[in-house]
Amino acid sequence: MEDYSFLKLLINEELYIIQESEATSATPAEVPLTYIGENQKHYLVITNVASGNFFQSDEYALLIKILGAVGLQLPDCIIINLADNPSFQHLQPLIERFQPVQIFAFGISPSFTDGQDHPFYTSQRYHNSKVMYADSLSTLKSDVHKKRALWSALKDLLP
Repeated sequence: MEDYSFLKLLINEELYIIQESEATSATPAEVPLTYIGENQKHYLVITNVASGNFFQSDEYALLIKILGAVGLQLPDCIIINLADNPSFQHLQPLIERFQPVQIFAFGISPSFTDGQDHPFYTSQRYHNSKVMYADSLSTLKSDVHKKRALWSALKDLLP
């Protein structure tokens, strides 16, 4: 502690020393997120299927078939349905949380990343990840030509 006795020669009023309390930093609470998978290979799959229970839907079954066709299993990736997670309006928090090397976005608006238009079925760099936009799973379910375009793109992207 410093000696402040000299101050009585300069100031006639009473002075008080107030000790500063340590500031506590507010740590933001982690927003709850509904997802499935273990992220072992750091693939992030994002959909936006408005159904009662996405993980029991036909779209989910199609997604599992698509992943299996390119050699990915559920433990390899994280699958997130944005319709079940309305508090997530941007890709950045998901990238920070899961650190994906590749992101597959099915039926997702470009505003979810950077607001720019992105062509479907091509890989785009976004921060330290690659993002491939594709049609919605419900569209892929019924359109053979779009399924072929997806298959071709996935063969080029994945080892």
